[in-house]
Amino acid sequence: MKYARSENNVVVQVIGNDPANLFMPEVVALFRSCPDAVQAGWLDNGTTYTAPPIKPPVIPQVVSMRQARLALLSDGKLATVNQAIAAMTGVQGDAARIEWEFSSEVTRTQPLVLSMGQVLGLNSAQLDALFLAAVAI
Repeated sequence: MKYARSENNVVVQVIGNDPANLFMPEVVALFRSCPDAVQAGWLDNGTTYTAPPIKPPVIPQVVSMRQARLALLSDGKLATVNQAIAAMTGVQGDAARIEWEFSSEVTRTQPLVLSMGQVLGLNSAQLDALFLAAVAI
């Protein structure tokens, strides 16, 4: 059996031994038995323990070009992007190739990224997932 001590409705300490064997009575009173799954950071309303809500991941807004290309390669999309950029014509095509070849970073909201997302058939959440994969490289 585990025992938890909470402050401001958040578990701050969990122990695996009966607190009566470890602490003075005024400290023992701060602990109560809890399920084995409870960990520091869980919420405690005085009768029930609940895991804290899962925070959504922070989507990186900038990754290195190396990370972007490796993420695209890993996802099987690098060849499609290379072909799409090579097929662009005019000044826009030249600008896209300059960005693709010479940028050191890729910004999530830059027009080239958004247009390549459309070429790849990616929605916003899928593009976010690609940036999350890239930042992990």
